[in-house]
Amino acid sequence: MAGAVLGAGTSLAWTATREPADRSLPDRPLATAPLPGLPPTALWRFDDVTARTTLLRVAGAGRYLVTRGETLHAHEVRSGKEVWERPIAFGRANPVLLVGGGRILVQTRDALVLCSLGDGRTHWIDRTFHTQNTTVLELLAVEGDTVWLHMGPAAGASATTHALAAFDLAARRELWRSELPADFVYELSLTPTPAGLLVEVLPEVDPHRDPYGTRKVPLACFDRTTGRSLWQRTYEGVYSGPASAVDETGRFYVLSTGRARAYDATPGSQLWESTLRFGGQHSPLLLTGTLLCETDPVNGVVALDRDTGRTVWQQRLDEPLQWFLLGTMATSASGRTLFVPTRRQLAALDLRSGERLWQMAFVGREDPSPLQLLATPDVLIVAQPSVVFALPAV
Repeated sequence: MAGAVLGAGTSLAWTATREPADRSLPDRPLATAPLPGLPPTALWRFDDVTARTTLLRVAGAGRYLVTRGETLHAHEVRSGKEVWERPIAFGRANPVLLVGGGRILVQTRDALVLCSLGDGRTHWIDRTFHTQNTTVLELLAVEGDTVWLHMGPAAGASATTHALAAFDLAARRELWRSELPADFVYELSLTPTPAGLLVEVLPEVDPHRDPYGTRKVPLACFDRTTGRSLWQRTYEGVYSGPASAVDETGRFYVLSTGRARAYDATPGSQLWESTLRFGGQHSPLLLTGTLLCETDPVNGVVALDRDTGRTVWQQRLDEPLQWFLLGTMATSASGRTLFVPTRRQLAALDLRSGERLWQMAFVGREDPSPLQLLATPDVLIVAQPSVVFALPAV
């Protein structure tokens, strides 16, 4: 399979630069089709001389968002040009949520701010959730005009309990607030389902974690209308990294004791168990039409049928895979291509067959973290702290 190495002498060198951004790349895809197996030509490149760029998983209105320090920046998707910026003192996690209508909700240390994604204009600022003892820790999810928030103690107010709150964006009022169980104090994930709001405790970020160590995963369900706690259970033997996911139907998928398993979360009944064995070296799970996992060198990237757990395809990558090299995968807006990031390369796979379409390797990279990806219609944004570039995506 043909690939490409980006290094000195190419149009997209990976080494960080202290010079102005390289604008020599084309502003639009080339008219000629790329050779089979070769990665597409980059559309544009933007260099950050401070090497502080973090790509947010938020895009819309022709914009994508990054943070650099405590500043929020919006760039044009098609050109990479910066459109607006605003200084923001962010809270703990998930600082920006796309809420529809070309708007974003931004979490700061002392307010919720509703902004226009197109030009950064402020619609309103709300400080009712931020008191001497309580603050918003996370923006969890949004559906229509309802946004769900993880509430917790403000700085110096450790006695405050953690709570789940629902907020009406249109009316700008709190709908309800429900106390969270005692072990729901770290970063959370919330998925709205027909049966209720499924809230999962995510693993703590630990760069020194043992990938083969195990932990417990607390999962709870809350009534969407009242916030009443419906049930709570704990799953044992789950690998220490990101090893679980909840889908929109209320299924809970988890890697535990060497197998992938699926549960109907409401009754807690197991639906299937994979025959394929998994080790602790893996990336976060990705839910598409299949359940996707990037794992150890033996298995590579694996796609499982979400209804049966049957292995649909496997594809190995030309890189020794360790958990700290595995980034979060992304799919193209068309649902045809899977993008697999690691520290040293980016691979594109056919999502239906697992066939490797192209592979792009990078030389001169000093940053130890995996590549950051954001898929927008027709464009894949690829970032690391010192540079952002875009590739056409189908």
